[in-house]
Amino acid sequence: MKKYKIFLSFIIALIILGFNIFTVAATEPDQVITAYFKALKVGDIELIKNLISNNLYNKKRVLLEKNPKYGNFLKKIYQDADIHIVNIAKKDKGTYVNVEINFLNGGQDLVTFLLTKDNAKDWKISEEITNP
Repeated sequence: MKKYKIFLSFIIALIILGFNIFTVAATEPDQVITAYFKALKVGDIELIKNLISNNLYNKKRVLLEKNPKYGNFLKKIYQDADIHIVNIAKKDKGTYVNVEINFLNGGQDLVTFLLTKDNAKDWKISEEITNP
């Protein structure tokens, strides 16, 4: 039983450190997008909050703060989805990242994300634009 507790503690520590290391390592727009989709796949609301700008956070505040089932909802939708970064373009306003999302049921979405740097010079997702 003692070995099991030590092993379980080790696994928990790896999970916690893994998320923290990945969040810190997200220094480029494509890394932020990859981290964002990993957070969506596991329903990690706290990581999502850390990856989006204040402006986008304010738009999603009710879902992120007041809906305790939102994380499970996101996990259910995205856990089996594949994402592909199609294009990255730097413009005056920031960096645009076009992402193709392929869902297990055969559905597909094309989403453009605008990333800008915050006051700490970290890349944050500022806008999500769903392409028809």
